[in-house]
Amino acid sequence: MVDAVTAMKTNNLLARRLAARVVIFGCLLTLAASYIQFRVEAARDKADILEDLDRVMASSRGVLEESLWQMDMSSVRLILEGVSNLPGVHYAEVTTGDGQVFSVGATLRGETVRRELPLAHTDGGTLRALGTLAAEVDFASVNASLAGKTAVILGFQALLIFGVAGLVLAVHYQMIGRHVLHIGRQLAGRGIDDLDAPIGLERTPGKQPDELDSLLAAIRRLLADTARSLRAERATTEQLEEEIGRRQDAESALGESERRYHTLFENAVDSVYILDMAGRILDVNQAACASLGYSREELLSMSLGEVDAPETLSQISTRMENVRRNGRGVFEADHVRKDGSILPVEVSVRIFDYGGGPMILSSCRDITERRKSGARLVAQNRYLTCHLRVSELALAVGGEADLCRMICEEIARALDYPMVAVEYYDPERGIMTFQGVSEHFGLNLPLEVPAGETISGTVARTGEAVVERDVSARGDYRNEALRALGTKTFLCFPMRCRGTVTGALSMASSKLESVDGELITWAGSMANYVAALIDHARAVYRVAASLREKEILLREIHHRVKNNLQIVSSLLRLQANHITDPAALGYFEESQARVMAMALVHEDLYQTSDLSLISIPEFFSRLIQRIMSVFGRGRDIESRVEAEETALGIDCVIPLGLILNELAVNAIKHGFDGRDRGVLTVRFARQGDDYVLTVSDNGRGLPPGFDMASAQTLGMQLVASLTEQLRGVIAAQSRNGAAFALRFPVKR
Repeated sequence: MVDAVTAMKTNNLLARRLAARVVIFGCLLTLAASYIQFRVEAARDKADILEDLDRVMASSRGVLEESLWQMDMSSVRLILEGVSNLPGVHYAEVTTGDGQVFSVGATLRGETVRRELPLAHTDGGTLRALGTLAAEVDFASVNASLAGKTAVILGFQALLIFGVAGLVLAVHYQMIGRHVLHIGRQLAGRGIDDLDAPIGLERTPGKQPDELDSLLAAIRRLLADTARSLRAERATTEQLEEEIGRRQDAESALGESERRYHTLFENAVDSVYILDMAGRILDVNQAACASLGYSREELLSMSLGEVDAPETLSQISTRMENVRRNGRGVFEADHVRKDGSILPVEVSVRIFDYGGGPMILSSCRDITERRKSGARLVAQNRYLTCHLRVSELALAVGGEADLCRMICEEIARALDYPMVAVEYYDPERGIMTFQGVSEHFGLNLPLEVPAGETISGTVARTGEAVVERDVSARGDYRNEALRALGTKTFLCFPMRCRGTVTGALSMASSKLESVDGELITWAGSMANYVAALIDHARAVYRVAASLREKEILLREIHHRVKNNLQIVSSLLRLQANHITDPAALGYFEESQARVMAMALVHEDLYQTSDLSLISIPEFFSRLIQRIMSVFGRGRDIESRVEAEETALGIDCVIPLGLILNELAVNAIKHGFDGRDRGVLTVRFARQGDDYVLTVSDNGRGLPPGFDMASAQTLGMQLVASLTEQLRGVIAAQSRNGAAFALRFPVKR
């Protein structure tokens, strides 16, 4: 108990505050109740005193009236003393009708109540007034007496309140305080990381849970939620600190970036403009002022439309719409300097936020040299394309006149010079011949003109080029044809081939064209190239004509060889008609078949468009048909030719045809001997790097012990010899008939 009291004194502040409040509120309630009780009892006592006084005065009235009528003052005094002895009554008096006063006690000042009662006596039926009975009640003494009793009661109640407060203090500590202190000790020193560690009550194990356990569970949940919130808040705080640090770094970097930007802005080589969305100039750098020739103040009072050239103004709305849609853009434009000259620029535009609103950052780079280089590249590309197309014409065009005309058309298209002419020079006759012109001239070619009457003739005779940007201004201008065509710019270059001037290449335009050194160099080289190309084309035409003549001769040779072989075949057939010996007749027929096979080769050669290759499927089909027409007459023998589409030269086809002839004739004569029905199959295909010819039949097969190497017949010896000529190998087998397979390599 002493420990409890010590703990309550040192730590149980809540219990002490509770006990203090019990004492205070108990005292206040006791005082209020005592005051109310005091007032109630005071009122009741006053009412009782007044009631007793009224009753006594009423009961004493008759005796007092009788005593006064009889003038018995001693009785009156006794009655007054009796009245004055009543509780609270301190004064009583009787006042007679004649003004005499008989009193007992003393009149007091303060809280007093006076009661009066009239006195009268009936005499002979007449009511006579005798005077007044009066008494005064001293309520102050009544209140003092009652206050004393109330103070005693209050004292006892105060002692009771202090006792209850002490009991409440002890009970609170035992039931609540010590547990709260225990929880407090467990929570003391905890941080965010272990705030939600387990806590418990200081009580005997196994005790039935009560409200404190529910409170402890709520505290645990609250601590867990608080721990989570604090951890989240700590993480958020750390993130905020990191973010603040990053923002501070970013602001520092931004400040440094702005300083660098201003340095770069002012020292940039390109012109930099900052515009609002309406195109008004808000800021410029020194490069912009220097490039346009305006002061900074002048440019800041201008808009984009006042800087752009008229050709560019028509495109501003479309370009700005694209920039607003995409946020950026790159295009070329022309700016007008203060002196009126044109400055070609490449404009790189980007929209960015500045001061809470969108602005346009425009960087303009002087592309004067680039445009010149681009124009040169375009011109060079046109020149190169023209060279290539003119080169192709030499291979595609069949006639010299058409070649010259198309060369003129290509040059006119490349240079945008509508009038281009190729003229041949004949120094012996002194004539310039218009061999090819572009469509704009409208001349009937070839057209001969005396060399002394044209500028091109002068160029051809002297070998010196003529370049006139405005030829119509020349006083010695003698070419009335060009004048009639309205020529302004005229270029004429000598055409040289193998060191000799062979003609002139002329180019004319009705506009004042720009003529630079690169154009002059290219046109001079093109004139020489055209001369060489025409000379080469003439050689090609001569070679082509010679080849056509040789092709005709070769076809005639094949045709005559075929005719001669057919004559030999016919002679053999005529001779065979007079032979009765079957063996000799067979020899003649076989020879005739061999000649027919060679004749068929030459027939295919002179009939095909290619004099060097023969289609194998067509050749085999025709050869088998002719063999069947000679050796298969009157017999139901089916022939099948299965050959891949292949074309071979005469050096392969003749031995291959002879081999096929021997094998097919051998199958018909010997394989189907004694049979009227059968199938002869010919297959030809490529297998890897070899060709394979297979000739098979479903006849009676090869004789027992047959060997290609030891065969003594002329046909088999011829097959073996031709196989060696093809550098191939041949194999034979007898299974459901005879089959021969020839394999020879593909010629590379």
